[in-house]
Amino acid sequence: MDLLEVIRDLSVAVKTEINENITRNVNGITYFQCIVLDILYEAKKNNKTCNQKYIEKEINSCKSTVSDVLVSMEKKGYIERKSSMDDSRNKIISLTESGISTHEEIEKVFSNYREELENRLTKDELDDFIKISMKLIKGGNNND
Repeated sequence: MDLLEVIRDLSVAVKTEINENITRNVNGITYFQCIVLDILYEAKKNNKTCNQKYIEKEINSCKSTVSDVLVSMEKKGYIERKSSMDDSRNKIISLTESGISTHEEIEKVFSNYREELENRLTKDELDDFIKISMKLIKGGNNND
């Protein structure tokens, strides 16, 4: 098995386990919606506003996909969209109270899953895995 196959298989396995944990513990939300909730939560925490273009850029996804997700999230009561004061065509997206509490539930699920993953490895294996992963992510050959 080569490196790309291992990375692909790891990515699929982790995403599948996350989806299963979310489905089991948080009613009616998808992994993609979790990511959007997190983006909006971080923006709120940092007193920033979000629009659809910002979300598209953050998750590297197309307008139609993000639009569909936002419509679904709005119907479920997780977000609200309001026209910008500067430009009525620009919709500011923010979390509702339901969105905030759902995000908090998801954070608990992620925390438990993170702990479960970390327990599968020794401390040295975890340190090595993080170091090697960061090297691959950065694309460099530095040996820090």
